[in-house]
Order: sequence, then C-alpha cells, then structure tokens
Amino acid sequence: MKYDIFISYRREGGYDTAKHINDLLVRDGYKVSFDIDTLRNGDFDMQLLDRIKHCKDFILIVDEHAFERTVDPNFDRNKDWLRCELAYALKLKKNIIPVFLSGVTGFPDGLPEDVKGVIKKHGPEYNRFYFDDFYKKLKSRFLKSRSNKRIIALTLSFMLLIAAVLFYCFNTSEPDILIYQNPSNPQTTSKELFDKYVAANVNDLVSDTLDYSNNPDRLLEYWTLRAQTGDREAQFNVGLLMYNNHNKTDLSKAIDYFKLAAEQEYPQALYALAVCYNKGICLKQNSSRATELYYQAAKLNYAPAQNDYSISCLTSSKPMDSTEIFAWLEKSAKQGYAPAQYHLSCCYFNGFGVKKDIDLYYYWIKQSADQGYDFAQYNLAGFYLGAPEQYRNLELGVEMLQTLVNEDFKYAYYNLAQCYAHGIVVDKDTATAYQLLKDGAERKDPICICEIGSLYFNPIPGTTERNYEKGLELLKEAANYGYPVAQYYLGVVYQQGLGVAKDLKKAQKWFDIAAQQNATHQTVNNRNNQVMNQ
Repeated sequence: MKYDIFISYRREGGYDTAKHINDLLVRDGYKVSFDIDTLRNGDFDMQLLDRIKHCKDFILIVDEHAFERTVDPNFDRNKDWLRCELAYALKLKKNIIPVFLSGVTGFPDGLPEDVKGVIKKHGPEYNRFYFDDFYKKLKSRFLKSRSNKRIIALTLSFMLLIAAVLFYCFNTSEPDILIYQNPSNPQTTSKELFDKYVAANVNDLVSDTLDYSNNPDRLLEYWTLRAQTGDREAQFNVGLLMYNNHNKTDLSKAIDYFKLAAEQEYPQALYALAVCYNKGICLKQNSSRATELYYQAAKLNYAPAQNDYSISCLTSSKPMDSTEIFAWLEKSAKQGYAPAQYHLSCCYFNGFGVKKDIDLYYYWIKQSADQGYDFAQYNLAGFYLGAPEQYRNLELGVEMLQTLVNEDFKYAYYNLAQCYAHGIVVDKDTATAYQLLKDGAERKDPICICEIGSLYFNPIPGTTERNYEKGLELLKEAANYGYPVAQYYLGVVYQQGLGVAKDLKKAQKWFDIAAQQNATHQTVNNRNNQVMNQ
C-alpha cells in the first residue's frame, strides 16, 4: 500500500495527538502511515523508508521531549527513529509539516546537521481548545495530498447529493459536531457581555451628560440633535441608547448610527459594529468583517478591541503568530481591561506566545478577578484549590466558588459540588453536592447535566435511582451543548448497550465527535480522577 501522509512522533509524548490526527485524516479519505508497531520486527528500516519515499506529506509531532535524544551526542542515532525518519524526509525534500504541541514554541538549539533543515519548515498552530480550526488549516493550507473522498466527490456528486438527502431524512436526531464553550478557555465577547458593556456606557452617559436618568427620551433627543451635526461621539451615543432599548426597530437604527460613527474612525463605534458582525446582531454574521473592525479599533488603542481582535485571530481565516496575539492582549491588559488580563493569564499558564510563568499567570488572573470578572474568579478559585503550595488556599478557593454560586455563575456549581462531595474545607455532604449539580443543570451548565445523567447509570446512595432512559436523555442534552465528556459517554452507552440496543455505528460516531475535542478514553479517565474540572 502506498501512503500519502507519514506521521512521525515520539510515543511517550506525542502518541495521543498523532493518533487523533491520523484517525481524522483516515476518516476523511487520506492514506496515512501512522502505527509502525508492525514494522518494528524484521525489515523495519527498509519498509519505513519506503513509506516515507512514496508519501507527499510528512507530519512531525513536536512535543517538549521530541528532540531530547536527537540533541544528545551520546545517544545512538540509529536507534533514534524520529531522527532517522525526519532526516530521510528532508533528504527527499518532502513536504514537512511540524505541529508544535502546547508549551512548545520552536525547535531546540543544537540540532544535528542531518535534521537541522527542519527549522525552516512551517505548520498550522496547534491549539487543543480550537482543534477544529487547526485541523481545517492543516488540510486546506499545508497538505499536498488529496483525499480519496474529495476525488470521489467530484466524480459522483449527484450520488452523494442523493445520499445526503437520505441521510437527512433518516438521521435528523443526530447532531453535527458541536464545540463546548469551556469557561476556562479564552472567548471573544459574547452578546451577554456586550449587553453589559452597552449598559455600563449608557449609565456613564446619563451621569456625564445632565441628570436625564428619569427622562431617557430627553436624553436621546439631546444626543440625536448633536449627532445631526456629524459629531461622531454623539452618533455612537445615539446608537448605544437605541441598542439599549432592545426592540428590533431600535436595534436596526442603532447599527446605522454605529456605522456613521465608525466611518469617522470612532473606536467605540468600530468595536460595537465588530461585535454586531461577530454575533449576527441585526447584521448577517461575518467573522472576517468583525476581525477587520476589531483591528481598526485596536490600532486606535481601544482596549476592548485589542482583546477581541487577538481572540478572534485564534479562529480567523488569516492566521496570526501566537506572539502577536500575546502582544495585543498585553496592550489591552496593561490598560486595565479585565477580560484581556484574564486571557493574558491563560497565555502564561499554557505557554501560548510566551514562556510559561506561573507567577505571571497568578498576577494577571488576580488583577482580572479583583475587578469582578467572573471567568477569572472562577478559574482563580480552581487554581487556589489545586495550585502549588505557595499559592494554595483551599478556604479562599471554596469561598470564591460559594460567592460565584450566590451570584448565579452557572459554571461554579459543579466545582462547589465537588468540594462537598469530597469534603474539601466544608463537611462532606453528598446531598448538598447532588443539589448543587441539580441547580447547575437547571441553569444549563453542560457539566452538571452530564454528571446528573451519569448518576442515573451509576447511582450514588442518596442521589438517584438507576434509570437508563433519563440518563440517556440528559447525556444527549449535554452532548448537544457540545460537552465532549458527555459525547464520549454516549459512545460508551451505545457500545455497551446500556438501556438501549447496541449500536456500534452510533457509538463510533459519538467517539469521533468527542475526539475532535480531544475527549478520548484516556482523557476522560484522567478527568474522572481529578477533583476539579480544570
């Protein structure tokens, strides 16, 4: 068999990622050489080199330990399989695509001459939080190989169209791939956050203008008259006031006023218009246009736009280097913008665009949390519960979670439930833990929904009774929110026939969907062995 793509990796650190990429590429019709266990007996070298010789693309998984043997002058190069593979691929001038895993930003110094040429190679930036975007870029921009499925699609398009119609008719209950919006991940401004932004600006407008707090119509009239003179600040303010009314007619007019002020490069208006494009608020959703507008406002040193521009570039069609994303976040954070301070802390924690630094992570996330940014408070609470000794503060962590629950921050319910379930600071109390999970599920937190669903399959005394039907219903609900652990559990349910007929096709579909967010058997087990979902 001739292969189009060869994947090279260290089994100790790169296997999971390599296997995930291989499975998706094979699913999409590529011929991939991945598992070389069968080659390690007998004529390993000749078969291996033959596979590399005939491939078009050579994917190199670079984890933090990938080149430790290679740069060690005392290690036998003939036993360094990754080095041999890479050297041969370079010699044959194959299309080499490096994939740097989390925390790795480049190749080490001191690479031997036979593999030194790899430092000139480029690949898509790997980010497990945005894996779907990474995978699309890998296929569309870096691979020279073409999948068999694409060739077949071009020649049998009519048959595939019929098949698609039939699939839709008989499979409408199964979801497409959904991505879970993890509260630990950086996210571009949500509509909810933008509404808070508008309300805050309107309140400032009331207090800064005249005392119009009891006469909003008079306030709107005042700014409308000024807007008619071409005053860009007034145009933006009219847009804010109309947006704040939240009826459809006023929303449409608000967009018109945002556009007028944006044409005069008023940064707040550029930013507001960007959010409306990004979220499809009275405008056709257009991520590319939103990114352009974020950039225009960011250049004018507007902190919210600098933050959102950097985050939007994570999934933009025009990739930006992680160091550039970090630089924009830093500019915004240093102006005191709480979301950017939180996102900057994520960079320091994950080594994204900068060297990992736990001290700077703590500094920036605390800056954000102290300003009341709930995502920062949530993650800081988790950090206090599982941090290194010098930062650990169990009492404060539980106190912060309780405060967030009191403020109805839905993601905090699960972690506080775990504290009661395991007796962390508070007395161990299964009933309270279960009630917190129920409360979180009612607020549509996918983690809590999944946990309650799993308890119907494996009850804990004092919680539920075994009920496969209810459990399956809740797992599907959590999976439809994109929660990867629930998607994986659904695969197990159909694989083992727990309360349903065994269906290996459905099981494999859910496993594949979960794998797109890195939820595999190993990662789910690791999660289940942790107290906090961090």
